[in-house]
Amino acid sequence: MPFEKAASRRPARTLAASCILLLAGSAPALRAQGDVVEAADVERETRRMQVVNHFIRPGDTFSTITSKLLGSAREWRRNQELNPDYLERQLQPGERMLVLIDPRRHPTAARVEQSSGNVEAQPAPLDWRGLVRLDLLLEDDATRTGPDSSAQLVVGDGAEITISPESLVFLRRLGDRLTVQEASEIEIVEGQADLRVEAPTATSASAAAAAGVDVVLGTARLQVTGAGGSKLRAGRIDESRAKTSVYEGPAAEFSSSGESIDLAAGTGVVAAAGEPPVPEKLLPPPTDLRPEDGAEVAEGSPVELSWTAAPEPGQSHAGTVVELCRDPGCAQLLQRFVQGTETTRTLAPLPRDDYWWRVTLISASGLDGYPSEPTSLRVVESLPVETDPPRAALALRDRTVPYGDREVVGGAPDFEVTAEDDDSGVGSWRLIAADGPLDELRDPAGLLPSGEYEVWLEVTDVAGNVARSEPLRFVVEGSAPRLEISALEGAATAEAAPADSPDQSASGVLWSLDGISWRPFGDEEVLLLSAPFELQLRGGGRCLRRADADSPRCPGALRITADDPEIGLRSLRARLEGAASGAPGDEAIVVVAADRVGNQSSERLELARP
Repeated sequence: MPFEKAASRRPARTLAASCILLLAGSAPALRAQGDVVEAADVERETRRMQVVNHFIRPGDTFSTITSKLLGSAREWRRNQELNPDYLERQLQPGERMLVLIDPRRHPTAARVEQSSGNVEAQPAPLDWRGLVRLDLLLEDDATRTGPDSSAQLVVGDGAEITISPESLVFLRRLGDRLTVQEASEIEIVEGQADLRVEAPTATSASAAAAAGVDVVLGTARLQVTGAGGSKLRAGRIDESRAKTSVYEGPAAEFSSSGESIDLAAGTGVVAAAGEPPVPEKLLPPPTDLRPEDGAEVAEGSPVELSWTAAPEPGQSHAGTVVELCRDPGCAQLLQRFVQGTETTRTLAPLPRDDYWWRVTLISASGLDGYPSEPTSLRVVESLPVETDPPRAALALRDRTVPYGDREVVGGAPDFEVTAEDDDSGVGSWRLIAADGPLDELRDPAGLLPSGEYEVWLEVTDVAGNVARSEPLRFVVEGSAPRLEISALEGAATAEAAPADSPDQSASGVLWSLDGISWRPFGDEEVLLLSAPFELQLRGGGRCLRRADADSPRCPGALRITADDPEIGLRSLRARLEGAASGAPGDEAIVVVAADRVGNQSSERLELARP
């Protein structure tokens, strides 16, 4: 393969690089000298021509350069007019000169549309040198990008190739086929590339229908038709695995291990050598990007980025790529970060400028999902000074009981917080008590100790303005209700249900409020909402034992009472559920007493064989 020959020309210093080998058909020549040329033909050809930078090679002359790029030397004087400095001196190898090129007549040439960071070219047979916009790359030329660098090439007059950071690109000439309808071929040895093939115009539809891009990925191959606009990403994860994500356009054909599949837009594949390709759905783009599009950040301040990752059911999100760019399409990459499933990223302070950023989710297989919409960000000298304080209000939305001019709540009060700022936005808020931040007063279980409290809501907006709500005064009564369980007299051992009580419960457990009328436990819980809060239970041939009790005593019937002398009881409830053992047929009764402010006590009674 020609890559080995080109690779041998690398200098001693190397870059960790991905490699893309580009091959394409050659072009037909312009009319030979002596042909009859109409004025209209000349005008059309002139409009198609572009002015680009050409690296002067050993042996180049105006005639040879013009013949190489336009197929005929007859336009050499026009190239000379573009370079008046060379009227009095010779062409010097390694220098740049302006030349005309008709991209439709030279599909093997690649024009640099955009570049960012450390981007170099090796114009064969010259050494490596810096690469800039509108530089022209020909057969046997190479391009490489360093970390956090990128370059966007346009091949001929069609496909766009965006080269990722730490990449190496070679261009080759494939034979001498005189047609513009040959597809370009790209071989990705390492890394990845974004490709876009524009939809054909009406005047070029027949040619574009036959053209396209073939991508070689080790033992796999991807064929992209030129009949419609296509946007995709292709690359190699390692020596044995290739990947492709199709974002837009007609289906692309992916072949690996002797099998071919069609990848429609919205699908992709990761294929290992020797295994048939299996398509998968692409992860959706992240949403809710913050800061929002068009936001401004003060120079010198870190940039806090966040987003929402929402894979669809059945999809797995294993990694994330965050890119900061100078343009919406990220052809001019500035920074690139690869991280796990975290949905935040902090950037170091940026110079004053306009930026765009985007986020891409990576699946568990290593496949790139849809990138998010590019979000613009402007770094300015300083943000407008905002002095209006935010709005702060605090209320209790928990169950409360009046206590003089205050309210009584349980140990875990639920607050209704209102924190708003229409200008810079809310930065943070916290609850402050007389003794300090309220959260610092909670016990390990998150409960507040019993006592009187005066609490404020403190809100700080993004501009640093602080506001406090009116104080909220309340009393915390954190004592749980009393729940007492005792054996019924005359029922020290397990006993059967009374004969006059029909047993409609599969468990055989019965309950009663007065010890006279007994009812079977069903699927619904027993709920008492008024005094007396007393419940009697019979085990229906089994005994009832507290789950945390060590005593071997296991009565067949129990009396359960509950009260709360401090704040009053609100409810006593009991429900039947599976026992902690999980054994078939094992069941337990859970009893819960709750006071008027939400404090609870509970017991678990297991049904056991005596």
